[in-house]
Amino acid sequence: MKDAALALTGEHARVAIVQTTSEAMVGVLGYAEGLAMLTAHLVTVEPRAEVRHALAQVIAGVWPWRPGVATFPEHLRWALQFETHRRIYAIAVAHGAAAPSKAVLSAAQVGDLGGVLAAAHVAASTLATLRVGDRAVERAAIVLRDEVHATLAAVGGERVAVPLDQRDCAPLMEAVASPDADITMPIVLFPAFDPDVGTN
Repeated sequence: MKDAALALTGEHARVAIVQTTSEAMVGVLGYAEGLAMLTAHLVTVEPRAEVRHALAQVIAGVWPWRPGVATFPEHLRWALQFETHRRIYAIAVAHGAAAPSKAVLSAAQVGDLGGVLAAAHVAASTLATLRVGDRAVERAAIVLRDEVHATLAAVGGERVAVPLDQRDCAPLMEAVASPDADITMPIVLFPAFDPDVGTN
């Protein structure tokens, strides 16, 4: 359920953009890929579409982000995990399970559903690490990073942008600790990725 009071603010969107690097998105995309592969016997999803859906849920306040608790990419991984749980538990309830975490939904499943989902999280976290250096995933992560930046830039009807140098991020990060901090600064968005030119 959407909650306007918990929706992502423009100030938090600025911090989220800074934290959403291509390297961080390799981990998010690898995690989404791992969850998708390990729960494919229960539900079929496309990893990039799942990241977009999780982003929309975070922006809407379904899975509210608090910058002091985790980075934005870490929170996206958390939202991916809980969206996967929500979807699969809904399937269990539709099949008549009184206790969704105890349900058995597949012939491939021996133990309870909670164990399958816990194992999926561990394996997806491992795949997120293993995808570092995988050129195909890195290219897809750069494209996805640009999409996430564009989506976050539209939050609150403001144009938000990313510093080209991470040292310029200090005022933005201070905004997390101090809501009165001035986080306006002249910055530009990362250029779009062109696979024919190489990585950014």
